[in-house]
Formats: sequence, structure tokens, C-alpha cells
Amino acid sequence: MVSGPPGSLSRLGFRKDVKLFLGALVGYLVIFILVLLVLLQRFSLRVEELQHEKWDATADAVAGMLDDTRAATDDASLDAQLSYVRSRLDIGAIELVRTGGGKVRGTGATSWHGLEVEERATALGTVRVGFDPTTLRADQRVFKLVAAICILGTLSGTLMLVLYVPKILRPVERMLEEAQRLGERDAEGDESHYLIETFRTSIDTLRRQEAELTELHARQKHRADELERLTSLLTRNLGSGFLALDPDRKIVDMNAAAAQILRLPDAGSCVGRAPREILPPSGFLAALEESFEQRTSLIREETTHPSDSGERMSIGLTTVPLIDEASHFLGTIALFTDLTPIRSLEGRVREMQALADVGEISAGIAHEFRNSLAAILGYLRLARRAGEPVRAQAQIDAAEQEAALLSDAVAGLLRYSGPMPLDRHPTDLRALVEEVVERLDSGGDEPRVSIEGSATALCDRAILSRAVENLVRNAIESVRQKGEGSVRIALRNEPAPRIEVTDDGAGLDPTEVPKLFLPFQSRKPGGFGLGLALARKIVLLHKGDLTLTGAPGRGATATIELPPMGGAAE
Repeated sequence: MVSGPPGSLSRLGFRKDVKLFLGALVGYLVIFILVLLVLLQRFSLRVEELQHEKWDATADAVAGMLDDTRAATDDASLDAQLSYVRSRLDIGAIELVRTGGGKVRGTGATSWHGLEVEERATALGTVRVGFDPTTLRADQRVFKLVAAICILGTLSGTLMLVLYVPKILRPVERMLEEAQRLGERDAEGDESHYLIETFRTSIDTLRRQEAELTELHARQKHRADELERLTSLLTRNLGSGFLALDPDRKIVDMNAAAAQILRLPDAGSCVGRAPREILPPSGFLAALEESFEQRTSLIREETTHPSDSGERMSIGLTTVPLIDEASHFLGTIALFTDLTPIRSLEGRVREMQALADVGEISAGIAHEFRNSLAAILGYLRLARRAGEPVRAQAQIDAAEQEAALLSDAVAGLLRYSGPMPLDRHPTDLRALVEEVVERLDSGGDEPRVSIEGSATALCDRAILSRAVENLVRNAIESVRQKGEGSVRIALRNEPAPRIEVTDDGAGLDPTEVPKLFLPFQSRKPGGFGLGLALARKIVLLHKGDLTLTGAPGRGATATIELPPMGGAAE
């Protein structure tokens, strides 16, 4: 027992208690083993002593026997008698050295090597008795082996205790460190009591948290059930088709609108089956499977699907792959709408717009033709009334000039409506613009035209120069109409070939730009309104774009943008 004041042992601490206990246990084992070794050694020495006493008694008995057989002096009798004694008394070897000389052995072939020899004097001479010490030496080796094992075991246990006690106590130390994060420990308190209290407190806290988590789980489950019901309600009442696929390409959900759009009898019978099993080959099925395979999104992809009458419906498809935080593919959801009525309505709108455009063009043509015909008829009436031939001839010339203008309008309209096959080649746009400007230069008081930059495009030089000429002519006439200003032509090659014609003329109203690209919509005095329409058609034939910007009284800018050389070639 450990003496001391109450609580002195507990104040040592749990770790020190363990070390003290293990150290005392090892010390007790060491002392116990040492005591056993001492006792075993004393027992071994006592056995050895008894063995030697036995050998001495045997040697004395042999000597006494020889003293009693002094009459038998012949060697044969002595040899037989010594052999008998050797066999009866467990003697390894025996011989008699006579007093007068000579030796008599119990067995002449016996070896004295390794034997313990005892000598005694007798009346016949000196007798030598050899005993086999093998058993005695074996007992000594056993004792040494046991002693070595005990010592090695003691050393090994002590070493293991020294090495592994820190490892054994390390979890306790870690627990103490973690426990100190939860609350301060009394320096006078017992560590084990502190750990138990901390563990109990932690268990109570975990139980309370478990109850809270259980309650939260129940709430979340209730919310999830409500959300699932709401989602199911929304899916059923959704006007668009809804379809969800799992990672195995099986349908997990489909609403009634989807079954109606895809001409399926029932949405419920499709759940658990692949789309290929229930849908005929179509563009819709191909787009859906491709989106699933490649795990990509489709946004308002327009596809086709056969209807009940065999005609192709137009279906707008949107797909979204579902991938969680661990990049696991969960499936695909698809939303789709039948666009057939919308496309039909769009077609009717386009037809009505085309009829409206034709009507507007026809009105323009009729207006121009009516004005020209009225002028021609007026000149002819004046020529009929004129008495003098000279005056009549002047009226006829004016009518002929008006008819020529009307012919030019008809030719321009035919050029606008007729086909224009393109023979495209790489063209230096700066050289093309310079030729157009030189052709329009009449040598009079013309507005100044400047050219800057360079560009190259793949185009039909002759046809594109006609479009550029119309734009440059409009810019020059706009400056003339205002009475001052200049025309600037800028060419750029990046990111695409571009020709910008900018003037400081009368400008335009941005709201009227769409109408200006229609024939016979000119705002210039004496113009037919075919220049911009023809220029736009030529640019569109070249897969380009023509834009017109400006403001009233501040000039305008016409921009021709052509495809890059590679894109145009393709």
C-alpha cells in the first residue's frame, strides 16, 4: 500500500498512476524472477553436491569390495569382477592399478574421456572409478538457459514498457487535450474523473443534438414531402412537356403534356422504359439521346416528331444534365413544347408581310409610273396645241426625256428583281472604291471624297462595285442637298472586310431605315428609291450585311461588312 495524505495518490494524475502501476508491476516481476533464479541455482548446486556424494559412496563401495576379494589375484577374475561392479553401480569406466605394476580394467575398450574420476587405495592397488557427468551437465545447461531466458524476458519486458507506455498513454493525452477544449480542468482534480465527466457531458450534448437533429430531420422530411407534392403538382399542371431520365436512360417521370405532345397513350405506362422503346425514330429522339450521351445542354433546340397524320411536328427542346457536387451524373431532364402552331402562324405572318411589301412596292411603282405617264401625256397635249413646230418639238423632247426616265426606273426594277450569279475572286477593295470615286467625279464643284485604309475580300468585283457606287452617289447627293460637307470612305480588314461610307449631308431618320431598303422609297428629289435596295441585295448575295445609321441634319453612315476570306470561301 502507498501511504500518504488522503487524495495524494489521485493528485498524481491518471497518466502517472498508470506509469507507477506498470513500473511497480515490472519491479515485482523482476524481483520474483530473481528470487526464482536464486532458488533454482541453489537447487542445482544441491543436486550437483548430492551427485558427487553419490559418486564418492560408489567409489568407496568399489574399494571395499576389492579389499574383500584379495584372494582373487588373477587378472581374469578381477576383470570379470570389475565388469560386474561397473554394470551394477552405473559406472562409466573402472580399472585397478596393481601395487607391483599392471592394470586390470572391467572393460578394456572403455574411454575415460569426459568422465569424472574418483581414486581409492586398496590392498590390491589403486582403483580408479569414472562416472558419466552428462546428466549433471545437462541440468547445469538447463539452469543457465532458464536463467538467460528469464533475464532476457525481464529486459525485453522493461524495454517494451519504456517504449510502449507513451503510446499507450498517448490516446489518453489526446483525450485530455480535446477535453480541455470543452472546458477548463481543475489543477487539483483527478484526470480520470475529469475525462469521465467530460465524456459524460459530451454524451449528454450529443444526445441533445441527436434529438435536435431528429427533429430537424423530421421537419426536413416534411418539407421534402411537401416539395415533392408541389413538384409533382407543378409537373402535372405544366403546359410544356416534362421528361426526366435516370443514369440508365430510363424514364423516371413524365407529365400528361409530354404524353400528349409525343402522341403517347399514357404517361404512367412510360415510366421505367427507355425513350427509344416508346418513341419512333425522329429528330426529337435523336437530339434527346445525343444530349444524354454527351451530357450537354440544349437550349430551345428545334426538332421534329411525327404526328398522328404522319406529318412532321416542330418541337422546341431544352435539356439539362443533372450532375452533383462529386461530378456524378444523375440523369437528364427535358422540357419541350409543340411549336407547330407557332411556326404555322409565323408562316402566315411572313406571307402577310411579303404581301404588304409587294403592295408597298406596287404602290411605289404605280406612283412613279403615274407621275411619269401624267408628265408624258401633258407634254403631248401641249405639243398638239402648240402652233409652231419649234414649240411642239420641245414638248415632244420633254416627253421623250420623261419616258427615258421611266425606262431607267423599269430597268432598275428589273435589275433588282432579276438573278445575279456571282463570280467571286480575291479583290482589292481600295482599288475598287478608287475606281468608283473616279467614275463619279464629274469635274465640277463636287464634295470632297477621302479614302483611308485598305481591305481585301472574296467577291464579284463588277457587281459589288455597283453597290458601292450607289452608296457613294447617295452620300454625294446628300452633301449637295445640304450645301456643305464631305464624304469619307474607310476600309478595314479586321475582324472582317468592311467599307464605311460616311457623309456630312442632310442625314436621315433612324426609324425610316427599314423602309429605305425597299424599292421606290427614296426621300431624294427625283430619285426612284432603287439604289439602296439594289445595294442591300448585292451585299446579301455576298453573305454580308449592309447597315445604315445617322441622324437628321448630321449626316449618315452606310457600312458594308463582308465575310472574311476563309468564311467567304467556305
